[in-house]
Amino acid sequence: MLDENDAFPFNASEWSDNDLDGIGDNADTDDDNDGILDQDDDFPRDATYSEDFDGDGMADSVDLDDDNDGAPDTIDAFPLNASETSDYDGDGIGDNRDTDDDNDGFLDVFDRYPRFAGIPTSEEQAGEDGSNVDAPQGEQSMTLNASNLLVLLLLSSTISISLVLLAQRFLKASSTAGPEEKQAVDINEENPEVEA
Repeated sequence: MLDENDAFPFNASEWSDNDLDGIGDNADTDDDNDGILDQDDDFPRDATYSEDFDGDGMADSVDLDDDNDGAPDTIDAFPLNASETSDYDGDGIGDNRDTDDDNDGFLDVFDRYPRFAGIPTSEEQAGEDGSNVDAPQGEQSMTLNASNLLVLLLLSSTISISLVLLAQRFLKASSTAGPEEKQAVDINEENPEVEA
């Protein structure tokens, strides 16, 4: 490197001094002199910026979507978490991870109104299915399907128990019948005209 371009013409290990602090950039741990060590600075040679959370090359201070999740930071409840964008009940847990979005004590999968804490008025209900007006369509279906699934499970359990009881009653009746009763039944089945 020509001396005229070398900030340290008499030091072979240094040739530039980005922040002009008299310490060559190779030895300097903060090349832009912004108070943030180069190892922690996403822009080590630019004192104006230091962080780029999503690594898109745009500093967080000018990036409109710091986590690059598609929701602008101004409306993103979690601007530094790409997996969350909203927190309906404001409890600090994102709606994707929150199992009770309206914080009413009922899990969303069993809550007919997962985005409404309390009993909704008729204006807040949509149609006969009672789904939430403000709930996205997929969420309405999920809650209704969960309720239907619970009913189906209860019904199938009841039917199963009834079948088991019926089978036990049949087996008990067959095992308690004496040989004469069994023979009489067999004879009557073979000769329906003969009365016992």
